[in-house]
Amino acid sequence: MDSNSKSVTSLFIVLALLALLALAVSVSKQDDADEQKIFAPQLSAGLNDITAIRVLTGGDNLVADIRRNNDAWLVYNADNYPAKVGTLRELLLTLSEAEIVEATTAIEANYARLGVRDISMAEAAGVEIKIDGLSESFAIILGNSSSGNTNFARLTGQEQSWRITGTYSPVRITLDWLDRTLMNFSANDVLSIEIVHGDEETVLVDKAAAGFELAGLTGSEKSLASVLNNLAGALSNLEFDAVMPASDLPDDNLTRITVRTINGIGVNVTATKVEEDIWFTFAVIFDPESTTIAPSNDENAAVENTPPAEASSTATAQVKSEQLSKRLTGWAYKIPTFKSDWLLKRKADLLTQSDT
Repeated sequence: MDSNSKSVTSLFIVLALLALLALAVSVSKQDDADEQKIFAPQLSAGLNDITAIRVLTGGDNLVADIRRNNDAWLVYNADNYPAKVGTLRELLLTLSEAEIVEATTAIEANYARLGVRDISMAEAAGVEIKIDGLSESFAIILGNSSSGNTNFARLTGQEQSWRITGTYSPVRITLDWLDRTLMNFSANDVLSIEIVHGDEETVLVDKAAAGFELAGLTGSEKSLASVLNNLAGALSNLEFDAVMPASDLPDDNLTRITVRTINGIGVNVTATKVEEDIWFTFAVIFDPESTTIAPSNDENAAVENTPPAEASSTATAQVKSEQLSKRLTGWAYKIPTFKSDWLLKRKADLLTQSDT
């Protein structure tokens, strides 16, 4: 190779190296720009390290003190009841992905207009989120929403406020940070429901081929199928309005309710009156011997014994019963009145009007 060829080759090598260097610088600058856009990089990098989240409103009012306990998130200021993980996850992910749109005011007198006043002030309109477990402390005041799915925010203790991406509606009520779901057994799931009142009056409703039947009818007494169906569905989509440790209840049971389901899951419910309120406790048991095939969409379909082919469904039901038992044991709940009223029905309440 002559000297000219060598020079050309060297020139190409140098140009290629310069191009690679320029590309690397360009990528580095882009990475830096992206990093600068992220509002809370320490949160983005440390989501898995979070150990606690506190939510406060004006006047340093504590809404929720949520702490990690192994794989569970518990609301410490609600007797360590399980948190609503979906609500928590949505807030943290939205915050971790937030980008800076623009700097807004750094003047304290203008904070009120954006909703980012110090939370120590009783009139503060924002919500403060304090997060523990990150590489550095993190606390943010989320203020008013703005145009284009953005929100005003200010890091606690800093003067500068910002408009960031994401819309935030942090939950301001402690109850709404709790996992309020209790259970969901529809009327189709129920085989029988028995209500034993404190005076020993007993109401028994059984599923038969033609639908639900009220036991113990005499003479011309009749009940409406729709009424019995509503009673059997009292545990469908059941949530609570309040919760407390069951150990705080007086030992004075008002009513005992037993619900048997087609999957072998049984729910023993106890109602206790505390002043003017009725509180319920739930004990979940599993009896594989009482497992049956789920009826078809035809409510008149007969209920049969479960064949061996249904073993996998039985195993699923057992797991479900164990999960329910673990979640409900040790707690007492106030449930919506339209649900509790059904669980406390007497025989006379289930008869047609013409027969009462």
